[in-house]
Amino acid sequence: MAEEPARPSDMTAGHYGYIRAVADALESAGIPVADFRADDRVLRDGWIAFDLARQVALHGRLVWDCEQAGVAWAEDQGWVLVTVGFARTQEGLDVASEAAPQEVVRAVARKAGIVLDGL
Repeated sequence: MAEEPARPSDMTAGHYGYIRAVADALESAGIPVADFRADDRVLRDGWIAFDLARQVALHGRLVWDCEQAGVAWAEDQGWVLVTVGFARTQEGLDVASEAAPQEVVRAVARKAGIVLDGL
């Protein structure tokens, strides 16, 4: 995963920790993460960008046929898969708004057609 982004001191807990835990779980499961962020707004949100080049190397195929892909979280909407190419698409991950990191990983893997060992 890319170097940890700088963060304000008031984001050392709460949703920053949650977004980071999901990013770490994705990376550990073989879904490479380029970077992530957690925005401290009213309603809180965050973004985890996938590393598409590393993903091709790991899986031997193009997993996301787009220029950018990742997952976004919003406090009021939960998790969505976002792809950006010719058009921008969003697709719900069918997990609870504050799902456990491993649940988010499994949902992303299902959308990608990636078989995960032990999850």
